[in-house]
Amino acid sequence: MEDIELYNFASDVLLAITKDLNKGLYSKYEIDLQLVFSTEDKISAHAKILDNGTHCIVISYELIKALYNDAFGFCNFIRENSSNINFLNFFDGLLEFPLLPTSFTFEDNINNMFLNSLTWIYFHELGHLVQKHGVIRGNVLDIQEYNVNDDSSEVKNEVASLYHVTEIAADFYGVNIVIRELFRHWYGRTNLFLDSNYIFVCGITLCFYRFYGKRSLIFNSHPQGTHPHPIIRAELALPAITEQIDMIMKSHLPPFMDRKMLVHFLNRAGLSASLYWYSRYEMDPSDLLSFVMKGVLNREETKTYMRTIISTWDSISSIIETNSLDNNKFSLLQFSDQFRSLLK
Repeated sequence: MEDIELYNFASDVLLAITKDLNKGLYSKYEIDLQLVFSTEDKISAHAKILDNGTHCIVISYELIKALYNDAFGFCNFIRENSSNINFLNFFDGLLEFPLLPTSFTFEDNINNMFLNSLTWIYFHELGHLVQKHGVIRGNVLDIQEYNVNDDSSEVKNEVASLYHVTEIAADFYGVNIVIRELFRHWYGRTNLFLDSNYIFVCGITLCFYRFYGKRSLIFNSHPQGTHPHPIIRAELALPAITEQIDMIMKSHLPPFMDRKMLVHFLNRAGLSASLYWYSRYEMDPSDLLSFVMKGVLNREETKTYMRTIISTWDSISSIIETNSLDNNKFSLLQFSDQFRSLLK
C-alpha cells in the first residue's frame, strides 16, 4: 500500500471514530474530542487537553507507516517460516493452529493487523483522556506514548508508580474497546471473531515490542521512568484479552473453543510475534529465552513490581471510577483475586 493511500485509509477510520465519539460519549459532557495527525519525523502518539478544555489525540504519520510495515513484515515472516521445522519447534506444547488465520486472505491479515494496532493505540490514548489520568499524575495535560525510549530514569517511586499503572489502565481500556468492536462486527460468526482477535494479539504484541526496540532486556523490581517495560505490558494484555474473549464466548456465542484451546490459540499469536521481533532485532541466540514472554508471575522481579502496581491501583481506582467520562465498568482495569493471591 502506498504511503498516501495508507494515510488516507487511517485518517478515514480514525476520523469516523472521533465523529461518533463526539456525537455520543463526548456530547454528554459538552467537551470536544479532536484528532490531529502530526508530520513530525518520529513515531509518536499522545493525548493532551488543550487550553480551551478540548481533548486531543495526536498520532504521527510515521507511526501509521511503522504499524503497517510491522504488520507486513510479520505476515511475510510467518509465511516464509511456516514449514521451517526449527521455527515450528518453538510451538511444541501448544495445541496446533495455523500461524496465520486461513479465514482471511494474506492481504486481509496484514490490513486487519494494521487496523487493530492503529485503533488500539487510538483507544489507549482515549483511555488516558476519559479516565482523566492526567489529573492522577498531578494535572499533567500532555501524556506522551511513543517516547518510551527517551524516558528519564529520574522518574521513580510514587510518581513512577502512578505513571506506570495509568499506562496499564489505558492499555486495558484500549483492549476492551477493540474486542467489543470486533465482537460487534463479527457477531454470530465465531470463527471470524476469534481469528480477528488472534490477529489483534499479534498486532498489540508488536506494538509493545516496538517500544522495546534494540534495548537490553532488564526488568526492574520497582517502577522507574514513565512507562512499564513493554514485555510486561504484553504479558498483562494477553491474559486480559483471553479473559474477555472467554467471557464473551460463554455469554453470547455458540461453543467453538473451550478455555484451554483459547489460551493455546492466543498464546501462539503472542509467541509468533515475539519470535518475529527477536529475529528482526536480536543477534545473540542466548537472548532468546529472556526475550520471549514468560508471564509476570514467572519472574521474582516482575512479581515484586506487580505488587507495587496493584497497591497503587487500589489507592486510585475509586477516584478514576468516580471521575471517568466512560461509565462502562468493564473498561476499568481489574486484577482478579486469584492473580493477587499468586503474588503473595
